[in-house]
This record gives sequence, C-alpha cells and structure tokens, in this order.
Amino acid sequence: MRSVLAFASIASVTAAVGPIVGYFRNHNMDRSSSLKGVSGLASVVLNEWDTAINGFDTKADVTVQRLDLTGSPKQTVSLYSKDTPLKVANGPIYIFHNSTQLTMTDPNGKDYSLSKTDAVVWISKGSCLYFNVELSSAGEASLIAVTSDKVDWTGASSDATCGQATVLPGAGLPMKPGPHRLKAPKGVGKKGKGKGGKMYYNEVDYTLTNSDSCNNPLTHGSNGYSQTDMPIGPLDAHYHTRGTLYYNQYGTSKYNDEAAPNDTLYAGELRFVNAGVHYGPEEMDASTCFVASTHEADPAAVDPVSQSPKKECPFACMNKLHGSKEFAKCETKASDPESMLLNV
Repeated sequence: MRSVLAFASIASVTAAVGPIVGYFRNHNMDRSSSLKGVSGLASVVLNEWDTAINGFDTKADVTVQRLDLTGSPKQTVSLYSKDTPLKVANGPIYIFHNSTQLTMTDPNGKDYSLSKTDAVVWISKGSCLYFNVELSSAGEASLIAVTSDKVDWTGASSDATCGQATVLPGAGLPMKPGPHRLKAPKGVGKKGKGKGGKMYYNEVDYTLTNSDSCNNPLTHGSNGYSQTDMPIGPLDAHYHTRGTLYYNQYGTSKYNDEAAPNDTLYAGELRFVNAGVHYGPEEMDASTCFVASTHEADPAAVDPVSQSPKKECPFACMNKLHGSKEFAKCETKASDPESMLLNV
C-alpha cells in the first residue's frame, strides 16, 4: 500500500508533484532496512517513503523517513556519538517523536532535551548531533524525520565540518505561557475552541493573498504564522493557508478527508494536507490522544530568527471556496508564482 492518497493535477517547476493528502503509516512505507553504525543493544529500523510532500512555494522535495527503535522497557538507546554524529547536511529537518525523553547533543556538549509532550523539534541545516532516546515501558519509540531532500543516516566522521546547531523545540519560536484560544469570527462552534496547549510561531512576514477567499480566518492571536499547536482538540471543517502536518503521538484522530478512504490517524503516524484542501471536521478525544499540528510542512520555510512581523497571517480558513476562487495563501514577497504546485 502506498502513502499517496490523492495527487495535485499539474507539474512542478522546481520540485516533484506531491499529494494533496497523504498518510505516512505504521505499515505503508516503501522500504525498510536495518540502520547500521549506531550504538546500543536496541534494534533500529529505517523506514522510507518515495512520496514527496510539497506546497505551492516549495523549492526542493520534502521527504519523510522514520526510525523505529525496539529494545528493553525504559532502555535509553544511543544513536551516533560525539566522534560520529549525525550531520543534517541536505536541509533543515523536523523530528516528530514519541519517546519518553529525547536528548540531542552537539559536538560541543550542548544538550537539547525534549520530553514526551515536546513532540516536534526543528533542526537547522549543517547541524551535527547525537541522540539518546528513552524507550517506552513497552520498549519502543519512533522518530519521524521530515526534511528538505533526505537525511543521510550514515554517521559523519569526527573531522566533519559542522555548522552552528540551531534547535527549536516546538519547531518555532515559543509564545508566552498562558491559555490561548482559536480566534475566528462567527461560525466556529464549540469544536473550534483550543485547549491552551503549547504554541509556537514562525515569525515570518507573511501576507495573506486572495484574502477574499478567506472570509472566516483562523488565528491564535500573535504576529507571524501559527507554527505548532500541541496538543490540539476537535475542529470544524476548514482549509489551510500553507501545507500542514499532523502527528498522532498516541491515541487516534479522524479528519474526514474526501481524498482519503481511511482517514483515521493512529499512534506514531503522520498526516500531510496541502494548502487549499477543504476537509473536516477534525475529530479526536483530547483526553485519550495527543496530536501535534505543525502548520508549515516545509522545514526550509521556517526562520529561526524573528523577522518582527507586524501582523498575523491566518493559518486556516473556516469556509469552503466558491466557484473559481483561488484559495488564500500565506506568502512572502520572495514567493515565486511559477513554483506553485496546486491548482484546486
């Protein structure tokens, strides 16, 4: 079974045509192999999908890979080392994880520690890191890598040239602590209310183009672009202004995708939905599942330094498109219209 469930209909200028909706599941990878050159007694399997996921302004293919780790209950597995780190050579990367504790260390000895509820992290291109992964009580954990190009999982040599590592837990800049609610005009019922989880922003100076197609915008109330929201709760039907990733860390969630015959997401699985695709409602029981929603599918579009935007660009629109209207997009001035992949 392939992970592609529906496709865009026009060719790409700079990157391959990707799906409008795709599910990267526990069983539908295109190939699996044992990962060599890592320490520890656990088994590490590399799973790969041939499908690229790309948005309207993607410059290089975005691919998905996953490491499945198995060992003893509560075991801490070491991946790579100071002498043979993993080098993020080809492009910045998101890592989604369900380990009890994930610790990343750069060759200078600086640690970046993520608990289970820090389900996603952004890592800059050129970083060299090694990992300690604490397995669950069942002796399992998985790491999903979403990156521009692919990760070369071969450990780098001790004399590898490494850039300054930039690591962003939450895959963006953190909002100030406090309860946050989805901000939308009328038409969003109780399902549209957030639950005040952790929230992060990509503080890029985006402009909402085709804004007349977004007559019911969805925001969180801070300047820039709502990057990561976790955990999320149910939400009424909508479409996104940029491609979005959903990571189901545990439990199940359902998305009512017209393009997907099986649209339930299970533990450890990833969902991609492209910009302009109307779907929903999102259904989940926040008391029994943990879902991280990352509203930017391309890690190369994340700026780790704030551009000091003066306004917020909506991450979703709570309305269907009518007639021949083009969907609203959050774009930068540098966006190249010739690179747009979707025509929905």
